[in-house]
Amino acid sequence: MRREAAGADGGGPSSARDGYSAAVSGDTVHEYQLQRPWFSFLGARCRVLDERGQPLLFARRRPLRLREDVRAFQDEGETREVLRIHTEQVLDLGATYQVTDSLENVPVGGLRRRFLRSMVRDEWTLLDPSGLEIGRVREDNAALALLRRVLTNLIPQTYVIEAGGVRVGEVRQRFNPFLFRAVMRLGPGAEERLDRRLVFGLAILLMVIEGRQES
Repeated sequence: MRREAAGADGGGPSSARDGYSAAVSGDTVHEYQLQRPWFSFLGARCRVLDERGQPLLFARRRPLRLREDVRAFQDEGETREVLRIHTEQVLDLGATYQVTDSLENVPVGGLRRRFLRSMVRDEWTLLDPSGLEIGRVREDNAALALLRRVLTNLIPQTYVIEAGGVRVGEVRQRFNPFLFRAVMRLGPGAEERLDRRLVFGLAILLMVIEGRQES
């Protein structure tokens, strides 16, 4: 689905809104910065920025909920919700996180954690709106993943994004003792194989949900 960006270019909320619309419509930007404080109160918060450092999304995990519920907004004031990432189950180790376009109230797809495999190294299944598998995401190095679980979580992670059996991107963490920082890069084939809204949902989920293991 392609959308037209509107509004003036600038550094305020309107530019963040236009940047997100352009990114979803399939622009030429294929690199995004991901940021999250190591510690946060009243729900984990994170940001998605474009390659120039301009904010695209502000996400927050809603606290004190029986079901996981993460909301993403186009502005830091949280006045325009664009994505919702949530589970239907109260407790499910292999839960499926539904990604919904909040503006149109339509499902985008799902992200299912492969619990048993994730005990050694993290792995997720990407689903289309009907629940069919369209891709996978996993830590790229099993040995480093095991070291992170046994010795220290300060070893940066790298996630490989695959769709249709083809590697289409990665999320590479950069070491920072005060701030979770990562770069998400999308390569050839990502536009045709994956809805960009689902990719943004994945980026947010990796920061907010996986981040609980490191806090």
